[in-house]
Amino acid sequence: MKPFRAIAAMSENRVIGANNGIPWHIPDDFRWFKECTENQIVVLGRKTYDSLKKKPLPRRENWVLTHRDLFMFNPDPLIRTFRSLEKLEQTAEGQNNKQIWICGGAEIYKQYLPRCRDLFLTKIKRTVTGDRFFPEFENIFTEKKVLKETDEFKIVWYVNSAPKRITQDLIEASFPKDQENIEEKTIEQLAFSFFNI
Repeated sequence: MKPFRAIAAMSENRVIGANNGIPWHIPDDFRWFKECTENQIVVLGRKTYDSLKKKPLPRRENWVLTHRDLFMFNPDPLIRTFRSLEKLEQTAEGQNNKQIWICGGAEIYKQYLPRCRDLFLTKIKRTVTGDRFFPEFENIFTEKKVLKETDEFKIVWYVNSAPKRITQDLIEASFPKDQENIEEKTIEQLAFSFFNI
């Protein structure tokens, strides 16, 4: 199983949402999210899924954590629902060819960030009013690289020094040192080509 990655955007006062929506409109950041997650697996809480203007997210497997049978009468091949983190993680064990992205909301980030190897965080350069906030992560993640910076935002790649329930042996088996170097170059190339930097 590939270690999980998280992707998010937050304001200077840690807001990630307001009134079931995103309180800013930055097309470049939306396109960055799409570029990273397309043809992969995205994990969302039920409230975050409900807030999507277009759902399920196209060209991605949408894994939704919920206690409700939301899709019993309208099944969609892009959607899978899970009632527990444990069941989701068991299913994730067989996903060797796709990256699993943790995409929110606040409670999902809080529970899953310790399990993520990487965090790609867009820092919005403004203070906004909101009702959903990004959890503290600074005590377990360290900054690896700034992938892009503009007057409006900065995209930062963080790495987790000790992902919960992912042992060093597993990380080395899944991502040996040469593979980690390849991955870093791939991410840098993606940012370079996408943003023209």
